[in-house]
Amino acid sequence: MLPSLALAQGWSIPKPGPGLMPNPGMGKALFANHCAGCHGGDLKGSEKGAAPAAQDL
Repeated sequence: MLPSLALAQGWSIPKPGPGLMPNPGMGKALFANHCAGCHGGDLKGSEKGAAPAAQDL
């Protein structure tokens, strides 16, 4: 679901490669800056957006 959402938002999805490692700290910062305003910083959703589905996290 997230890839289609990212495309709808005009974001590019990096392709996995040898140097691309998961970075939870960066993901948390990206969520805080771009998603939490609608989906809630506590991941419970808000009037502006639903809570993210567990499989999307």
